Amino acid sequence: MKLSVIAKKTMSAILLCNMAIALVFFIFALINKSDVLPYIYGVLAGTGISLLKVAMIERAVKRVAEMAIVSVGPYVGMQHLIRFGITGMLMVAVANLQDIDILSTAASVLSFQVAVKLQRHLLINEQTV
Repeated sequence: MKLSVIAKKTMSAILLCNMAIALVFFIFALINKSDVLPYIYGVLAGTGISLLKVAMIERAVKRVAEMAIVSVGPYVGMQHLIRFGITGMLMVAVANLQDIDILSTAASVLSFQVAVKLQRHLLINEQTV
């Protein structure tokens, strides 16, 4: 699947945010003299889900552009529920696993929203210039 420029920029922003999150948790683990791996696993799990959600949104946008107006609403709603369910399943799985930190996972999953807001802000600034 070929990604658009906005999707690639959003994925880059997610990766950048999650590298910063990983650094924060790495420093936190060093200060507390605890194991670093659970935090890194959490960031990796959240990063994977965030990148998957961007690809799913990209695919949904391409399909919606070709759909009849009547069927767009239910399709978009179902796609949103699927993405929400995937995130929920990840968080439940991480909560049940001892080897993955849930806070680092949640922080990296939330980086999706940060990256989308950042891309929206940059897109608005590009259009006004």
